Amino acid sequence: MGEQKPLERRVLASDDVEFGDQIGKSVLRATVKSTGQELVFVGPQPHHNVRPEDIAQAAKVNQAVNEYFAQSADTVNGNNYPLCHGTLNLSGTTYLVRDYVPGTSLTHKLPMSTSSILMLGAKLATIVAGLNKAGYAKVNHHPSDFIISDEWKPTLINFYGAQPINAELLPGRRGTPGYRSPRSMRGEEDRYQDAWGVAAIVYDRLTKHLAIRDDVPEDEIVGQNVRSYYARTARDFERTLTQGKLLMDIHILRGLPKRGLGDLFTEVFSRGMPLNRLSTEFERIAHS
Repeated sequence: MGEQKPLERRVLASDDVEFGDQIGKSVLRATVKSTGQELVFVGPQPHHNVRPEDIAQAAKVNQAVNEYFAQSADTVNGNNYPLCHGTLNLSGTTYLVRDYVPGTSLTHKLPMSTSSILMLGAKLATIVAGLNKAGYAKVNHHPSDFIISDEWKPTLINFYGAQPINAELLPGRRGTPGYRSPRSMRGEEDRYQDAWGVAAIVYDRLTKHLAIRDDVPEDEIVGQNVRSYYARTARDFERTLTQGKLLMDIHILRGLPKRGLGDLFTEVFSRGMPLNRLSTEFERIAHS
């Protein structure tokens, strides 16, 4: 993080900040005219169930991570998270304000070789492990949480749903089906949930499918059906694991030009794996 410090609220609310293009439905680009510093203002996202209180909590976590790495000797990993400047209310709307991160969202299906995907997975695991070191964990990790630079450097930009480690995880809508472990979807403690989410992202990139199928659009899962739907999906997936194979794509994984992938994902999705080991295994197989 170096000597970077969050901008003061009076600066953010001044005429020195010039707003530019809107990104999507809730993100505004901005520039501090006197310094040229590029910012983004991230607002609530009702279509993704992101409320004003979620904005405030995400800013709190982002700042806590910034502060942790500012005081840590681990200066390299500190650059994996954007500098957050807190929240600001503009015309009745609460925004999280952070530095702009150039690059492409991981939601885009970037053309990558098997080795490149695995090396990216190793970097994602290291970044999420850094979040844990700062004292926080997320219910799930989604591709939209990460921006990838032109040099293939990932940055974690989304802290929605992050909670202090060992906080109670609630079942239901919080988190995206397919990126949450079966235990987490039931609201049970899962100390390897972060690794599960990272593995789910990499699995999807390798096979073009999520490990847990989600054939029903989330907006159709309403009311009291939410918990029962998640619970049924989780049970089906766990039943598949007890049979010694993944849901549908294990043959694709074993057919890729990298040995050990099928066994690795089976272990992560069934028994769990620490993030540091997951990063090491992705890197080892990438170089095999």
